[in-house]
Amino acid sequence: MKRSNKITTIALMIFLTTTGLFAQSKTNATINDKAIENLKAGIVSVNLGLKKDCLYLAGKYKLNEAVPVIIEELKSTRDCGVKILAARVLYEIGNRAGLDAVRDVAIVDTTGKVKRICAAIYNAYAAETVSGYYAKSY
Repeated sequence: MKRSNKITTIALMIFLTTTGLFAQSKTNATINDKAIENLKAGIVSVNLGLKKDCLYLAGKYKLNEAVPVIIEELKSTRDCGVKILAARVLYEIGNRAGLDAVRDVAIVDTTGKVKRICAAIYNAYAAETVSGYYAKSY
C-alpha cells in the first residue's frame, strides 16, 4: 500500500509541475506610446539604476523611437558605464544616426575605455555594413 501511495504522490507532483509550465500565456506584448514615453523619461532620469534598465529595454526591444534620447544621453553623460551601455544599445537598434554618434564619441571622448569600446562597436557595425570607415581610438 505504501508503494502505491509513493507512486501516486510522485505522479501527482510531476503532473502539477508540468501543468504550471504550460499554463503561462504566450501573448505578444505590444508597446504603446505611453510605455515608450516612460522609457524615454527613464533614460534621462537621474536614477542610475532606472537609467540603465531603460537603456537595456530600449535595446532589447530595438526601439527606434528612443534613439534621439539615447544619442543625447551618450553625448551628455559623464558616467562611463552609461556611455558604453548607450553605445551598445545603439548598436543593437542598428540606427545609422545612432551609430554615427557612437563614432563621434569614439573620436572625441577623453576616457580611454569609452573611446576603445565605442570604436570597437562602431567598427563592428562598419564591418557588417561595409561602409568603409573605421573609427580610430587614440
